[in-house]
Amino acid sequence: MQERGGVVCIWGRDGQGSLKGSCRSDGSVSLVELFKNAGDALAEYGGHERSGGFSVSYERVHELPEIFAKAAAASSENATPAKPEADVRITLPEISWHTFQEVSQLAPFGVDNRKPMFLIEGSTVAAMKRFGKEQNHVEISLTCQNSNAKFRAFDFFRSPDDFTHTPQIGGSARFLATLERDTFRGGLALRLVDVFSVA
Repeated sequence: MQERGGVVCIWGRDGQGSLKGSCRSDGSVSLVELFKNAGDALAEYGGHERSGGFSVSYERVHELPEIFAKAAAASSENATPAKPEADVRITLPEISWHTFQEVSQLAPFGVDNRKPMFLIEGSTVAAMKRFGKEQNHVEISLTCQNSNAKFRAFDFFRSPDDFTHTPQIGGSARFLATLERDTFRGGLALRLVDVFSVA
């Protein structure tokens, strides 16, 4: 598996022994361009900008990490990532299971039907930590001013410095996030998309 620059690719043998892989992009890199920039390294490929698959020969499979890294860099130079926009402005006390159920009625979610994004306002960073085996994920505990509401917000393969505004413990900020069922701790959680300053 390889994760780089907003693209995740994984590959291996299928049931017939062929080497095949699959890639997903956050939109900052077009997989169509990525596969084209990989040249003749791929035996075949297909898909669209955010999702695609490929097959590769046994002779070239060990070159894939370097090939995809160069292809992603070349693709990123020509890509214009779309800025995520909030669908709803909301505060922590307004988020409930009823909110989650309403969002769930819009499923299934995918490239053509993304999850609704909430701009959470009036929140303070109560705690912040890195987690995961390599400490490469971020988790932020959010509290709301004048309320007992508290939420866990997180994202994978991100650090606090990766957001538009670097959150600080004790500081206030606006958080762009999707609402998810927290399979790790139960209840609801916020999947971070970006963080903005209050001003």
